[in-house]
Amino acid sequence: MKRIEFVVKDKTFGIPNAWELLTPEQYMDVCRLLVDFAAGKYSVMEVRLRYVCRMMGWNPDKVKGDAAWQNLYLLARQADFMFEIVYPAGTLDGVPKDIREQARKTEPADFPPAYSRYLSKQEYKYRIDACFAKQLIPDFIFDKQQYRGYEIRTDFDRITCKLTAVQFIEARQILSEIHGSTDKLPLLAAILYHPGTYSSAGAHRLAGSFKNLDPVLLQAISINFQAFTAFLFTRTPFSILSAGKDEPLPAICTGMLESLYNLSQDGIGDLTAVERMDCITYLIILRKKLIESVKTMRDYKIEKTEISEKTGLPIKIINKILS
Repeated sequence: MKRIEFVVKDKTFGIPNAWELLTPEQYMDVCRLLVDFAAGKYSVMEVRLRYVCRMMGWNPDKVKGDAAWQNLYLLARQADFMFEIVYPAGTLDGVPKDIREQARKTEPADFPPAYSRYLSKQEYKYRIDACFAKQLIPDFIFDKQQYRGYEIRTDFDRITCKLTAVQFIEARQILSEIHGSTDKLPLLAAILYHPGTYSSAGAHRLAGSFKNLDPVLLQAISINFQAFTAFLFTRTPFSILSAGKDEPLPAICTGMLESLYNLSQDGIGDLTAVERMDCITYLIILRKKLIESVKTMRDYKIEKTEISEKTGLPIKIINKILS
């Protein structure tokens, strides 16, 4: 459900229930709530309640009466886009597929008794569920200067992004090093919002100033980019580039950086041209080269199990490539 709709006195109201429907201002409001959640200030339900109130312009301190709270609670339960429920590995293996899918968003108490009893005994937790392709912080003003972000377009069933290949790879590398810390968020922001022609050294210098940015803005920039990369590698044909990869993200990023500079040796362009290639074009080339390598190895009669070992791709994907 993308929007939560309800009627009061014959007037219909709607609350966004998807990241893509948020305005930049609403997105920042959500990120403030998530920062408070991470700090232990609010529970998941409190975040949802306050989200509904902010979207509707209501003051939660002025909500009075059991009926009003019950209605607010029912609305808040429907605002499920911000979080997903995660169970320990293997917990849901014996559960029917439809129940497994519901379990990502549905609390154990809301299942039929047989499943409710089982799921409520598990040590589940909540985490932010952000996977979308939209720029929700198109720009910001800092120290009297406007910094514009990378553009993402998904109309006409195509995806484009103005991030250069080297920006994309360096930003992913920073994400892999954060591990819950905020120390490197200024550098991530400097990479993604670097003005003019991008350079790693320029981003490094800019990060020194970005240490003074609003901490919520830094977190919002990070969540937005993480959501974009999650979208690319789970909901597009580029998912093949991360399929079956068990190695840590830094290793994947290092491999991508090496692949980027190998393109120069392949005659696609000099190092500068390759670095400034947009990230989607780079991923298209990377995907094409991976598919070609699988087909070439098979032409040389290499067994699929060995191809899987060399590429890291699962056998089922190799079969799909070769079919």
